[in-house]
Amino acid sequence: LLVEYKKLVLKQMHDSRNTFQVLQDQEDHSEEALEEARDQLSELQNKHARLEEEYRREKDGIEAALAERAREQRDIENELEALRMDPAELERRRCGQQKRLIELRGKLELDTEEQEAELRVAQEEVLGALGQIADYKEFVGQRLAELKEHMNQRHADMP
Repeated sequence: LLVEYKKLVLKQMHDSRNTFQVLQDQEDHSEEALEEARDQLSELQNKHARLEEEYRREKDGIEAALAERAREQRDIENELEALRMDPAELERRRCGQQKRLIELRGKLELDTEEQEAELRVAQEEVLGALGQIADYKEFVGQRLAELKEHMNQRHADMP
Protein backbone atom coordinates (compact mmCIF):
# COMPACT_ATOMS: atom_id res chain seq x y z
CA LEU A 1 0.00 0.00 0.00
CA LEU A 2 2.82 2.39 0.85
CA VAL A 3 4.55 1.54 -2.44
CA GLU A 4 1.38 2.29 -4.38
CA TYR A 5 0.94 5.57 -2.53
CA LYS A 6 4.56 6.45 -3.29
CA LYS A 7 4.02 5.65 -6.99
CA LEU A 8 0.86 7.76 -7.03
CA VAL A 9 2.66 10.70 -5.39
CA LEU A 10 5.60 10.36 -7.82
CA LYS A 11 3.20 10.22 -10.77
CA GLN A 12 1.37 13.31 -9.52
CA MET A 13 4.71 15.11 -9.06
CA HIS A 14 5.76 14.11 -12.56
CA ASP A 15 2.40 15.25 -13.98
CA SER A 16 2.65 18.51 -12.04
CA ARG A 17 6.17 19.11 -13.37
CA ASN A 18 4.99 18.42 -16.90
CA THR A 19 2.00 20.72 -16.44
CA PHE A 20 4.25 23.37 -14.95
CA GLN A 21 6.65 23.07 -17.90
CA VAL A 22 3.78 23.34 -20.39
CA LEU A 23 2.43 26.39 -18.57
CA GLN A 24 5.87 27.94 -18.45
CA ASP A 25 6.29 27.34 -22.20
CA GLN A 26 2.89 28.88 -22.84
CA GLU A 27 3.77 31.87 -20.68
CA ASP A 28 7.04 32.36 -22.60
CA HIS A 29 5.17 32.10 -25.88
CA SER A 30 2.53 34.52 -24.63
CA GLU A 31 5.18 37.02 -23.56
CA GLU A 32 6.76 36.78 -27.00
CA ALA A 33 3.36 37.24 -28.65
CA LEU A 34 2.66 40.21 -26.40
CA GLU A 35 5.97 41.81 -27.30
CA GLU A 36 5.26 41.27 -30.99
CA ALA A 37 1.80 42.78 -30.52
CA ARG A 38 3.31 45.78 -28.75
CA ASP A 39 5.83 46.21 -31.57
CA GLN A 40 3.08 46.06 -34.17
CA LEU A 41 0.96 48.50 -32.18
CA SER A 42 3.93 50.85 -31.96
CA GLU A 43 4.45 50.60 -35.71
CA LEU A 44 0.77 51.36 -36.34
CA GLN A 45 0.92 54.33 -33.97
CA ASN A 46 4.01 55.65 -35.74
CA LYS A 47 2.30 55.20 -39.10
CA HIS A 48 -0.75 57.01 -37.75
CA ALA A 49 1.44 59.90 -36.54
CA ARG A 50 3.16 60.13 -39.95
CA LEU A 51 -0.18 60.08 -41.78
CA GLU A 52 -1.62 62.69 -39.46
CA GLU A 53 1.40 64.98 -40.01
CA GLU A 54 1.16 64.46 -43.76
CA TYR A 55 -2.56 65.24 -43.57
CA ARG A 56 -1.85 68.49 -41.66
CA ARG A 57 0.83 69.56 -44.14
CA GLU A 58 -1.42 68.85 -47.13
CA LYS A 59 -4.34 70.62 -45.47
CA ASP A 60 -2.17 73.67 -44.76
CA GLY A 61 -1.00 73.67 -48.37
CA ILE A 62 -4.54 73.41 -49.65
CA GLU A 63 -5.70 76.23 -47.40
CA ALA A 64 -2.79 78.43 -48.51
CA ALA A 65 -3.56 77.74 -52.17
CA LEU A 66 -7.24 78.53 -51.64
CA ALA A 67 -6.36 81.77 -49.82
CA GLU A 68 -4.09 82.77 -52.70
CA ARG A 69 -6.82 82.09 -55.24
CA ALA A 70 -9.30 84.10 -53.18
CA ARG A 71 -6.82 87.00 -52.99
CA GLU A 72 -6.32 86.87 -56.76
CA GLN A 73 -10.07 86.93 -57.25
CA ARG A 74 -10.44 89.98 -54.94
CA ASP A 75 -7.62 91.78 -56.81
CA ILE A 76 -9.32 91.17 -60.13
CA GLU A 77 -12.65 92.34 -58.80
CA ASN A 78 -10.99 95.53 -57.44
CA GLU A 79 -9.33 96.19 -60.77
CA LEU A 80 -12.68 95.79 -62.51
CA GLU A 81 -14.16 98.35 -60.15
CA ALA A 82 -11.41 100.84 -61.02
CA LEU A 83 -12.03 100.31 -64.71
CA ARG A 84 -15.69 101.12 -64.30
CA MET A 85 -14.60 104.67 -63.48
CA ASP A 86 -13.08 105.07 -66.99
CA PRO A 87 -15.74 104.03 -69.52
CA ALA A 88 -13.38 103.92 -72.52
CA GLU A 89 -10.78 101.83 -70.75
CA LEU A 90 -13.52 99.79 -69.17
CA GLU A 91 -14.94 98.81 -72.50
CA ARG A 92 -11.55 97.92 -73.91
CA ARG A 93 -10.51 95.75 -71.00
CA ARG A 94 -13.89 94.50 -69.93
CA CYS A 95 -13.95 91.60 -72.34
CA GLY A 96 -10.42 90.49 -71.50
CA GLN A 97 -10.95 90.78 -67.77
CA GLN A 98 -14.27 88.99 -67.82
CA LYS A 99 -12.66 86.15 -69.70
CA ARG A 100 -9.78 86.02 -67.22
CA LEU A 101 -12.17 86.15 -64.27
CA ILE A 102 -14.19 83.25 -65.66
CA GLU A 103 -11.00 81.27 -66.26
CA LEU A 104 -9.74 81.92 -62.74
CA ARG A 105 -13.07 81.00 -61.19
CA GLY A 106 -13.10 77.79 -63.22
CA LYS A 107 -9.53 77.06 -62.19
CA LEU A 108 -10.38 77.82 -58.57
CA GLU A 109 -13.34 75.46 -58.74
CA LEU A 110 -11.24 72.70 -60.29
CA ASP A 111 -8.43 73.24 -57.78
CA THR A 112 -10.92 73.23 -54.93
CA GLU A 113 -12.50 69.98 -56.13
CA GLU A 114 -9.09 68.34 -56.55
CA GLN A 115 -7.90 69.50 -53.15
CA GLU A 116 -11.13 68.41 -51.48
CA ALA A 117 -10.75 64.98 -53.08
CA GLU A 118 -7.15 64.75 -51.87
CA LEU A 119 -8.26 65.87 -48.44
CA ARG A 120 -10.97 63.18 -48.36
CA VAL A 121 -8.41 60.53 -49.34
CA ALA A 122 -6.03 61.67 -46.61
CA GLN A 123 -8.86 61.68 -44.06
CA GLU A 124 -9.91 58.18 -45.13
CA GLU A 125 -6.32 56.95 -44.76
CA VAL A 126 -6.07 58.48 -41.28
CA LEU A 127 -9.43 56.98 -40.29
CA GLY A 128 -8.37 53.62 -41.73
CA ALA A 129 -5.15 53.69 -39.72
CA LEU A 130 -7.09 54.63 -36.59
CA GLY A 131 -9.51 51.77 -37.26
CA GLN A 132 -6.63 49.34 -37.67
CA ILE A 133 -5.08 50.53 -34.42
CA ALA A 134 -8.40 50.18 -32.58
CA ASP A 135 -9.04 46.71 -34.06
CA TYR A 136 -5.56 45.55 -33.20
CA LYS A 137 -5.78 46.96 -29.70
CA GLU A 138 -9.06 45.10 -29.20
CA PHE A 139 -7.52 41.91 -30.60
CA VAL A 140 -4.53 42.16 -28.27
CA GLY A 141 -6.86 42.83 -25.33
CA GLN A 142 -8.92 39.77 -26.18
CA ARG A 143 -5.85 37.59 -26.55
CA LEU A 144 -4.48 38.80 -23.23
CA ALA A 145 -7.82 38.17 -21.52
CA GLU A 146 -7.93 34.66 -23.04
CA LEU A 147 -4.39 34.00 -21.89
CA LYS A 148 -5.14 35.26 -18.40
CA GLU A 149 -8.26 33.09 -18.24
CA HIS A 150 -6.29 30.11 -19.52
CA MET A 151 -3.52 30.68 -16.96
CA ASN A 152 -6.08 31.08 -14.15
CA GLN A 153 -7.83 27.89 -15.25
CA ARG A 154 -4.55 25.99 -15.37
CA HIS A 155 -3.57 27.20 -11.91
CA ALA A 156 -7.03 26.29 -10.59
CA ASP A 157 -6.75 22.78 -12.12
CA MET A 158 -3.40 22.10 -10.48
CA PRO A 159 -3.68 19.89 -7.35
